[in-house]
Amino acid sequence: MNAPIESPGRAVSESLAQSAFHALAWRYSGAIFQAGLQFTVGVLLARLLTPEAFGIVGMALIAIGFAKLVGDLGFGAAIIQYPDLTTRHMRTAFTGSIICGTLLFWILWLLAPVVSRLFNHEPLTPILRVSGLSLIVSGTGVVSVALLRRELQFRLLTVIEIVSYGVGFGVVGVSMAVLGYGAWSLIAANIVQPLCLLALAVPLGKQTIWPCFGVREYRDLCRVASGEMLNNVVNFGAENLHFFAIGKWLGASALGLFNRSFYLMHLPVMHFSFALQSVMFPLYSKIQDDIPRLGKAFLLTVSLTALVTVPVFFAMAVVPEIVIGGLFGGQWKPAAATFQILCLSGPFMAMMRVFGAVTNARGYLFSECRRQVIYLLFVAAALWLFFSFGLEGVALAVVLAAVARYFLLAQLALELAGVKWRRFFAAQIPGVALGTAVAFPVYVASASAKMFIQSDVLMLVLIVVVSVVSLFLSFLLFPTSWFGDLYPWLFDRFSPKLPHWLRELLAAKLPGTRCDAVNKNVEAEI
Repeated sequence: MNAPIESPGRAVSESLAQSAFHALAWRYSGAIFQAGLQFTVGVLLARLLTPEAFGIVGMALIAIGFAKLVGDLGFGAAIIQYPDLTTRHMRTAFTGSIICGTLLFWILWLLAPVVSRLFNHEPLTPILRVSGLSLIVSGTGVVSVALLRRELQFRLLTVIEIVSYGVGFGVVGVSMAVLGYGAWSLIAANIVQPLCLLALAVPLGKQTIWPCFGVREYRDLCRVASGEMLNNVVNFGAENLHFFAIGKWLGASALGLFNRSFYLMHLPVMHFSFALQSVMFPLYSKIQDDIPRLGKAFLLTVSLTALVTVPVFFAMAVVPEIVIGGLFGGQWKPAAATFQILCLSGPFMAMMRVFGAVTNARGYLFSECRRQVIYLLFVAAALWLFFSFGLEGVALAVVLAAVARYFLLAQLALELAGVKWRRFFAAQIPGVALGTAVAFPVYVASASAKMFIQSDVLMLVLIVVVSVVSLFLSFLLFPTSWFGDLYPWLFDRFSPKLPHWLRELLAAKLPGTRCDAVNKNVEAEI
């Protein structure tokens, strides 16, 4: 029962790269579908509920989110990273997470009136107490999800997450919103989603749920777990300080407007970057001692992240009012300027998960935590300087803090991966060029079409079409040398799924035998 699941120092086999690529493919397939699902549900909820409803729930989720980080105890990351994991380690982590989640539920129940007064919003008390149920549920499922990630079972995990979100928000949340339950529809969705995740992850992940209080096992996991928890708490404080300030001093409606703006901006970051980190963290952990391989895999990840996310942020930033009005409706248009400023922080935020995967895999969580403390101080200083300018000032503070955090964490990740700054910035140039090539025609098309099209929805459709066409033409016209080994690797991976005419068109841009050779080299390096 106590035999190691995985022996330390195991050589990275050839199947590891294949497993990682299959996991990444499934993670991104699921991320695309899940992003579409969340996007659709988010649009429906924004049109059914008021900014004030989102603001009230946003206040509650600040307290709930902080409690969940503490309740997790950092055991999720420890389960993935610890090399000599045994059944007793899993049972010990499972027991600790449940106990801590239950304790935090009762603490939040008692302190709910205090938190409500802190936000100057007394009706928040019952919402906080009911929301606290999610702490018990989330704590119970931490180990199951971590085990699936550790074994790169992302096909199964993707299905579980999609079903859970679909039931929680798509069915329960939307149905209650249609029936007029307001903020309570979001609270119910936030409880049902982790409950469905738990119900599916525990049996499918084959986790034993028999309790165990192993002192030695706690000690083994605590080195990673304590650093992970401390790092997450500091990071959570920095990422939610502006939400707290808006909720306390500007009110629920202002927080609702900012919340939806940030959500829309953060959607590409949340799905793409989280999916990437969830695969690359366990992969990096397996090759953490092979610095040359780690560095090359890191650069490839950075390049891919910039190529996917930068065009999205650039395109949204040039037409913010069309995006907000076309998706959420006219009641949300006052948030357009805030949304535009927030989009500038998107490319920097997208890289955070990439940096975190490297530092977590190498076990340098306390080094990252020290930088997160500096980031927290920077956020506080920026808010102090710009808060008087309202929501736009808060958005500007978020952008400046994101840039500072980008450089702080990049310095650590580059040092751990053995990568020079010049190569790091060079890996992002194709993404910036692609983003510029998409944003310019989007801006021109929107400015020209305003004379003929009055509907925000029709304008949004036009913008999406122009963005897709611009992206496609840019890939065809840009020199392949701009993409390094990434372009031929992507071509070899995905060309079998493309139409014949498109495959031939893309193949003409590459030397005849280069694709297969480069693809083998990239897989060997990772």
